[in-house]
Amino acid sequence: MFRAGAQLVQIDVRVTDREGRFMSGLSGEDFEILEDGEPQRIAFFSFVDIPVMNKADRTLASASATRPDDGEKADGRTYVMLLDGPAGGPDHVQQMRSVARLFLDQAFGPADRMAVTFAKGKFRAQAEMTEQGFTTNRRAIEAAVDRLAPETRGTSGSGADSVVNTYRAIEDISERLGTMLGGRRSAIVWVGGIVPFNPAERFPKHAAEIGVAYLHAISAANRHNVAIYPVDLRGLTNRLSPPQAVSFGRSGEELKRMSALRVVAEDTGGEAVVGTNNYTEMFARIASHTSTYYLLGYQPAVVRCDGRFHAITVRVKQAGAAVTARRGYFAPEANKSAALCQ
Repeated sequence: MFRAGAQLVQIDVRVTDREGRFMSGLSGEDFEILEDGEPQRIAFFSFVDIPVMNKADRTLASASATRPDDGEKADGRTYVMLLDGPAGGPDHVQQMRSVARLFLDQAFGPADRMAVTFAKGKFRAQAEMTEQGFTTNRRAIEAAVDRLAPETRGTSGSGADSVVNTYRAIEDISERLGTMLGGRRSAIVWVGGIVPFNPAERFPKHAAEIGVAYLHAISAANRHNVAIYPVDLRGLTNRLSPPQAVSFGRSGEELKRMSALRVVAEDTGGEAVVGTNNYTEMFARIASHTSTYYLLGYQPAVVRCDGRFHAITVRVKQAGAAVTARRGYFAPEANKSAALCQ
């Protein structure tokens, strides 16, 4: 990821074989990195391997749910659960709570930390960032999730203002994670969010504002090594082209909605949980992806200060290897990052 003040781009990389199994034992010499098609010299390499929970681990996490928070001593994964989406009735709220609790069941380990917050836009004070601050105490996290109600969102859940507020919340969370963790990988589990695939089509008068908010959100996530995992509450649907469905509008709107969530995930190295009712499997995948990966870093041969997106390609010199990594990063703007661009 692009880290302010270090002129270093860091990338989390997962490598799997033809059967989908993670390939361990690789070294920095096994990788190649290209930025905008130009080869880069790898300056930093490490292998991260946090044990993934098994059934016994989950039992331990549940049994120790009331233990005191151990703060910065946690050696596990770091999550922020961002609860978003339209302010609905009791059934909708209950669904969000159920999905959030299922994530805890499948992906939250004894050494993991999580904070819980709601999408309200940028936060004026540190205390406003979270409904529950970072803790390893599962019951404290569950209590925060249970406080979710339609009025906690602070927006109507639809319209341009809601989209901008969500992106601003992601930006702010990413910046605060960067300050707290110093570039260590973390994840935003974004539950229930809806954003437009094409803002100019959906909100023509606010497309520029939405575009800027998205750019700032993704840039902050890239800069601070934050992967975003959108979780769609609609699950598997047969309404992929529903001209008669009022809630989806024109034909193809459902595909656009899911595509928009996939783009956010891909731009940050995460994965979107869309088009499926199998949350259990997908949440286990998130735990796996945030547990075992290679961390590569390079100093760009050309310093980028143009505010544009720069594509990154990672290759592995192993037959049959499949590489998963984010697609690139947004460079800082010269007038806003003088220390980096001088």
